[in-house]
Amino acid sequence: MHLLPGGRHALVGVGRGDGLGKEHLDVVSLATGEHRFLLKDVLDARFDGQGHLLYVPFGHSELAVVTFDDARRTITGQPVTVLDGVALSLEGNAGYYAMAANGTLAYAPAPQIGNPASWSPMEFVGRDGKVEPSDLPVALNPRFSPDGRRLVYGSASAKTLDVFTYDLERKVAQRLTGDDG
Repeated sequence: MHLLPGGRHALVGVGRGDGLGKEHLDVVSLATGEHRFLLKDVLDARFDGQGHLLYVPFGHSELAVVTFDDARRTITGQPVTVLDGVALSLEGNAGYYAMAANGTLAYAPAPQIGNPASWSPMEFVGRDGKVEPSDLPVALNPRFSPDGRRLVYGSASAKTLDVFTYDLERKVAQRLTGDDG
């Protein structure tokens, strides 16, 4: 679920009930519970606050975008693939990407899941589509802080899964969970 600006509606993935994780995307009124269909075969949809829905098409490791009228809560364009090779969760129901309010995209490149030695560091992509140089860590399920100055993400080793924050200005990671023993 992704809450839309104003807090009165949310984007909700509605599953088929077959255990495959395949969903369609609805916008739901939190006051009435009314559902309105938006897109089929969608995983992990989010509104960027700038008139776009970002999502992972079911069965693909890509990130797609489609224009969205937040006031009318309707799709107003055709979906376009903006990034190929986004890592997915082990369950295949979430893409490892995050969008900051300034339009910067952070994502974990695929194939991320499997052998931790093969994992790639996160990358930033500007609105112009160019990958920005960074020294970001290898990460699972990144999310920007509301002010866009930090990322929170998971990091796995053969024995542990921990949660970290990464300060984008100071370029410093801080572990929030786990122990050394």
